Amino acid sequence: MDARNFELACEIVDRRYVEQAQDSFHSEARQVRSLLVNRCLPESGWNIQSINKFLVEVASMDSNHFPNNIGLGEREARVYSSLVMTRASGFSHGVGRSGDISAAQPKAAGASLISNLACFLVRHALRLAGFTNAHHVKILPVATGMALSLLFCTLRHTRPSASKIIFLRIDQKSCVKSILFSGFTPVLISSQTQAFMQKSRDNRIDSSLNNDQLETDLDQLESTLETIDCDEVLCVVSCTSCFAPRAPDDAVKIGRLCKQYDVPHVVNHAYGVQTRKATQLVNLACTKSSFSRVDAVV
Repeated sequence: MDARNFELACEIVDRRYVEQAQDSFHSEARQVRSLLVNRCLPESGWNIQSINKFLVEVASMDSNHFPNNIGLGEREARVYSSLVMTRASGFSHGVGRSGDISAAQPKAAGASLISNLACFLVRHALRLAGFTNAHHVKILPVATGMALSLLFCTLRHTRPSASKIIFLRIDQKSCVKSILFSGFTPVLISSQTQAFMQKSRDNRIDSSLNNDQLETDLDQLESTLETIDCDEVLCVVSCTSCFAPRAPDDAVKIGRLCKQYDVPHVVNHAYGVQTRKATQLVNLACTKSSFSRVDAVV
């Protein structure tokens, strides 16, 4: 409904009622304009009706929704089930083009718009969580293990002679599977117990909490980097959150070793985003780029 259509509606319905509806339309339009301009999460959340209306309008920008359009060709979206179409809010095109997941779809301006907007909103959410150095964000329609695999395959182009990945041990199968699935051999760095001390109320050291958690053996990591042919190493994979009693990896210290030995550093931060301390540690490692290194964060 544009201004002319509202004016025509006033000839059919009482103008006062039409103007009230027009004010509501303008309010929703301002919400959308603010989203497109600021590309951030809104301070006040949208109601379900506004969200659904926005998604339907954006989906209508895809060519398969054009009136009287008869789509032919491999890039045409076709959906047989109305249930599937409703569940997807009218979207049926994929993301990316010709192997580039960031490229816009020629016949899907709406799908491309919603994909890019989602990346902006995720980047803002990461910054709110403390990851202020999050600059380039891309959402992949996969879970953690496959996201790591895709990342390893991308890094392979930058280090074609690499055949190994240094894996800082966490007891989670998907991380190991992601390495094997990508065609690399994991080089395991063990964990060790950490002597954790806590001061009591009278400022005395309480030794009852010794060996409370496990942390990566950084001495073993450095020794491995010294003895291994680093050209054969694709990257070092650290982790910020795993099952207890595993402690978060020190991304700054690990990044410093990666910087020293010129080996890429990938941080598995999939379960650590909700922990501000872990997120700030990753953010610090990215900030200290002069003496630390972080190449990608999942």
